[in-house]
Amino acid sequence: MKKSFSIIFLCILLLVGCSPESSYTEEKALENDDIVIRNLTSSMQGIIPGQQKVHNLEQLNQFQRKAEAGEATELTISIFDVDSNNGVVNQLSYENQLYLFQNHYNKYGQATGDYTCKGPITMEIVTVVKGCELDGKQTDDVVLFLASVSSVREAKAKAKK
Repeated sequence: MKKSFSIIFLCILLLVGCSPESSYTEEKALENDDIVIRNLTSSMQGIIPGQQKVHNLEQLNQFQRKAEAGEATELTISIFDVDSNNGVVNQLSYENQLYLFQNHYNKYGQATGDYTCKGPITMEIVTVVKGCELDGKQTDDVVLFLASVSSVREAKAKAKK
């Protein structure tokens, strides 16, 4: 009995000690200059538009300027839910006149997966990229993220400077 307990205890220690870091924190995302979305509330219907704390939204302005100039560029969007410190990391890139969106966040009512889009990107409280396909099938506009009115207004003002 004592021997089997020791073996089980040893196995648990090995599993805990060897498990990879599974969290991408908000602090790491900010250090990496990601667009960081923190959902402040949720409801039975899902995430509520306008109830987000947003950081680095001006990164989208820079991304759009490069894309409009025909430059290859990429952007990371990290989304954190109200009840979680582990972020979901999405990637948006532009190359050869196409937007590629790797969506890993499933709470906007759209499938996760790799979208290919013609664009453009519309930045509002629901920021979307248009003209998308997933697995060869045309989809509606794809939601990149939700943001508060004030953060969108502030990012648009910075873009005009």
